[in-house]
Amino acid sequence: MTKKVILTIILLIAAAFLFFYNYDGKPRAFHNATKTMSIINEFHPNIFAYEILDVIPLDKKHMYVPFVTKQGQYSASFWKWDRFKWRVIRVDKAGNPTLWKLSKHDKAKQVLMWNVKPNGPIQEIDYYLIRDRHASESNGHRFYTPHIQMKLSVSMKEMSYGILHYPEEWNNVIELEGKRDYSNLYVGWLPHNKEQVYIPIYNSSSYSSSDLGLEEIRILNKEELELP
Repeated sequence: MTKKVILTIILLIAAAFLFFYNYDGKPRAFHNATKTMSIINEFHPNIFAYEILDVIPLDKKHMYVPFVTKQGQYSASFWKWDRFKWRVIRVDKAGNPTLWKLSKHDKAKQVLMWNVKPNGPIQEIDYYLIRDRHASESNGHRFYTPHIQMKLSVSMKEMSYGILHYPEEWNNVIELEGKRDYSNLYVGWLPHNKEQVYIPIYNSSSYSSSDLGLEEIRILNKEELELP
């Protein structure tokens, strides 16, 4: 057997290995509620999932599953199709708003998700896309970056859980910011009660298998915003 033939065989084997290593297969139907709760409880031993509220597809390979615990806490789980099966990759004890960057290459594929207590203190959530203003001077040149503040309001009266894809205006800003050498663009949220009074919220525990583009977004204070 010549060296050329041996090299060809090695390359074919390597190509086949890479194909099967990266091939996840076509996503199948999601688990039923009983199986879903069992997987959640095994993943997060102190969560005690009791009721699955919904199974929300974000795209073909990502699912958001809000649920309620035995203690009555409104929680969240995040799932990904990986290695021929649906796998839970993170469970949050509190369903505070979370950002999922579904693609490293497509910044438009970002989704906000939340699960709060129905008829609870949070009646509305304001989401903000913010860039802080900044001024600097270098080599005799002055530079100024203007403030950006874009707002999206979501009512909790009809449904206390859900998802929100970024609107086109936000995606346009994110795309332009991505071309800059440095950007301090970020997303935050501000919860209100029925009297439109700000409610202080604190972070809760979460279990995660790895960093897969999930971020619990920043809770804002009114003092950080430029309000009329």
